[in-house]
Amino acid sequence: MVAGQGDSCSGNVETLPYVVQCAASTTAVSITFSDPMNPVEAVNKDNYKVFSPSSSTTPIDLSNATIEYNATLKVTHISG
Repeated sequence: MVAGQGDSCSGNVETLPYVVQCAASTTAVSITFSDPMNPVEAVNKDNYKVFSPSSSTTPIDLSNATIEYNATLKVTHISG
């Protein structure tokens, strides 16, 4: 994953939980949600699409990525 100018996170704010904040580096993305996530769904790679740069129309392949969920902080961390 590569993060750079114009990176953004989006989610439907009418459906809970929604994305409150995200942060990206060259190898990882952290996503903070408004409410607790289902821990199984929070680490399901099929639930995420990461684009870099954000204007790209092709998502990054997450098949080798690691996804961790911190229920206390309501944060999902995708790396790899």
